[in-house]
Amino acid sequence: MALNAKQRQYLKGLAHPLSPVVRVGKGRVTPSLIAETDRSLDAHELIKVRIEADETADRRELAAQLLALKTDRETGPQERYKSDIDEMEASIVDFAIRDWSKPPFGAASHAWLPGINVPEAMNRLKAFNLIGQPGRGNVHVCGEAYSDYQGFIEGSLRSAKKTLESIPD
Repeated sequence: MALNAKQRQYLKGLAHPLSPVVRVGKGRVTPSLIAETDRSLDAHELIKVRIEADETADRRELAAQLLALKTDRETGPQERYKSDIDEMEASIVDFAIRDWSKPPFGAASHAWLPGINVPEAMNRLKAFNLIGQPGRGNVHVCGEAYSDYQGFIEGSLRSAKKTLESIPD
């Protein structure tokens, strides 16, 4: 995200009283420096970086290297698989998401009815067919409400994993 001049000025004002938490030695942008910068940004959101260089051009170059390596690290995998992701998105016919915390529901708590064989029910939900389209297995349901660990993010992750495993390559 590019910042305009007013946004940069505002952030500089916020950063002015801060002490540097990351220091870049002369000509040294390393993976460990990027990792430390990431940790500092996660912890503080806004940090001051001290770049040890004699010339302004050298400082700008080191800052550009730090930003380029950090950006490449953050966007590398996504960019590598962008065409696959675009292809998958193009193949999705429809999807639905419901926020159960919004009216008229207010909140929700899910539990399987007594007597339901949970593993069997989960197996049926991970991939099934629309009526009249046998053998396709092209409808997938996942989420914590449809898991063996309801009410927790772990249930969502387990359900998503089972669903993804059921989608043929």
